[in-house]
Amino acid sequence: MAAPTDVAVEATSITTVQLWFSYTGNTGIGVYYSTDGISYSLHSLTASGVTSYEVTGLTPATKYWFKLSDDLGATFSSVVTVYTHSFVA
Repeated sequence: MAAPTDVAVEATSITTVQLWFSYTGNTGIGVYYSTDGISYSLHSLTASGVTSYEVTGLTPATKYWFKLSDDLGATFSSVVTVYTHSFVA
């Protein structure tokens, strides 16, 4: 298996980001995230055939690191980072 490639991320709100990636395999993708760039947790698994994913429930004004895997964390995509939006007063 080959991990997803061409990973991109964009914050879409104070608690949500959108991930896009290229993937030609036929398994679901594990979405891993971190708030320190060192310790990662599995956020969720996507359905097979998906090439974008919305991550919700994040903390506002926080930097996140994301990486993707199609083999339960044995190999990973490149890492992308994003800041969620801040509260607007």
